[in-house]
Amino acid sequence: MTTCPQTEGGRMLKRGYSMDPECSRTTHRLRVGRSLLRTAIGCGEIDSWPEWVPGEMFDLAYRLADASQTARGKYHRAAAYAARAA
Repeated sequence: MTTCPQTEGGRMLKRGYSMDPECSRTTHRLRVGRSLLRTAIGCGEIDSWPEWVPGEMFDLAYRLADASQTARGKYHRAAAYAARAA
């Protein structure tokens, strides 16, 4: 296991970022990723991550947040398109 995340989203999560002032899409994914990590490691609100959390976990949390939010967006776009077509 690596100790450092390999993705930018993973690095941002490990540093404790909960927002990206330049991108609202990234901000939302960081917040979803933080929630996933807190659930996975059994922590409530925390200021820093435990030392034992590997870098891959931050990468995976960000990728899962990205995938779930992308799928959610596609679903809502499809529903809006169907409503307009009806």
